[in-house]
Amino acid sequence: MDTGTNLKVTVSPEEIVFESINGNGTFAMKGQHIDSRKSAYHSYGVYGMITISKSSYLILVVDAVIRGMMYEHAVYEIRDVEIIQLTREKAKNFTNEMKNVKKFLEKTGIYFSTYPLYKTMSIKKDEDKDFLFNSLPLEKFLGHAGDKGSLFSVWCIQGFFGSVDIGTVCLRLISRRSWRRAGARYFSRGSDASGYVSNYVETEQIIYDGEKTVSHLQVRGSIPLIWEHVLGREYNPKIVVSDRKILHIADKVLRDKYGDVFYLNLIRNSGYEGMLHCAYEKELLGNNKEGVHFNFFKEGGILEGDTRKKFLGLVEQALLSFGYHGPGSLQSGVIRTNCIDCLDRTNISQFIMGEIILEKQLSHFDIEDKKHFCEQAKCLWYDNGNSLSMQYSGSFALKSHFLSRKRQGVVDRLRDGIIGFQRYFINRLCHGSLQTTYEILTTDLDGKTIISYRDRVGTIRKTFLLLLITVCTASWVSTGIFIISLLCSTLAITLVTIAVVLIFLDSLIQKPRPRAPQ
Repeated sequence: MDTGTNLKVTVSPEEIVFESINGNGTFAMKGQHIDSRKSAYHSYGVYGMITISKSSYLILVVDAVIRGMMYEHAVYEIRDVEIIQLTREKAKNFTNEMKNVKKFLEKTGIYFSTYPLYKTMSIKKDEDKDFLFNSLPLEKFLGHAGDKGSLFSVWCIQGFFGSVDIGTVCLRLISRRSWRRAGARYFSRGSDASGYVSNYVETEQIIYDGEKTVSHLQVRGSIPLIWEHVLGREYNPKIVVSDRKILHIADKVLRDKYGDVFYLNLIRNSGYEGMLHCAYEKELLGNNKEGVHFNFFKEGGILEGDTRKKFLGLVEQALLSFGYHGPGSLQSGVIRTNCIDCLDRTNISQFIMGEIILEKQLSHFDIEDKKHFCEQAKCLWYDNGNSLSMQYSGSFALKSHFLSRKRQGVVDRLRDGIIGFQRYFINRLCHGSLQTTYEILTTDLDGKTIISYRDRVGTIRKTFLLLLITVCTASWVSTGIFIISLLCSTLAITLVTIAVVLIFLDSLIQKPRPRAPQ
């Protein structure tokens, strides 16, 4: 369908009528709606249908903002959705879960366009919908609506879309997260039995003008072993690695898609990450897979001087031999990068490799100020890292100051410390609910139950505000100085709240259940 609010959806107890404003037709879904009210919505399109147990819901995109253009196609980011319950029969009301779904779709980088954002142009591969994030909801909707339903649907990715235009030359950076084994940080690790890994993301760097297009693709993903965390109070939760062999299956998934694969492993080879590193290296060697290990933390950053040269010395041959998509050529393979989360270290390393390819890509275009163009590309990679980190970990990316070619200073350490503090609590207190939301949107839950987590953070937040208002008011009445009362009360209640949370943390943690490979 054309982008824009070109769809009118009328909901009544007897049917849901979809009417294209630009003349693509009309169709109705009979006898589906549970509500007795009649409502009308102007929509960008149908995101899809989801089912939990016996309750079915229709998701409409009702607000979106333009984030740029891909050729002549507008690219939108979802800002608001409407969720309509469909099932007539008595079924459990998943009100809290639907609130979380709505919040998720409105705040986590869901993009759509009439351009197929979910497809890469860098490497020719068969029809592949691994990165069509609403693949299952769309499939369920089209099963009810038939072929005509595709005219009223939006085709979405989760990830990042960034654009810069300098004269007639356009730079695009697109990251697309696979819906397979999607999930939250400590809840979704490693590989499933089919070789699909958690946090599996394609990032494509595209440059075009009115005549030609060049592009380059990189991938990231969780270490392709079967492993998980034992989540508790520890800042770095214990890692448990299964003996089951899965790397050869995960490797085949990549080679079937991309051709040759070069593995770049950035995790530490000692300490908290050491056991996982050893298991991974053993599997890579045992399966004769080409790759290198680079200890990011030991080297202290890879963006300047001898350290940068050392890093490029390890990867540049593979990077250049795979090439990139350009006039008359296709990319012949990919570099697959991982760290423990596939976020912070991974994004910085991918930027460095993207920067090397960018120099080659720009040779196809008449650009006077290439330095400015490269600076704009760096800004896109910075935003890309923050977006992907927010979706998986709930916070901005760590170590992002390295993208400005700086060593870590006091301010950078303070910023990373605050982000680490945020991650610690968000991942333990909120991500059970986030994991459930991912599973609602990316797995088939028809006739199945889900794990519901109590919103303890919401309770803590409400209690905090109530105490703050009470103490601040009492202090103000007694002293008559509002600002001082507010600051002192806020500090005191914050410290008390943190202390209480730490005391009762074990009972507050939303712990992951085993995600056994199937």
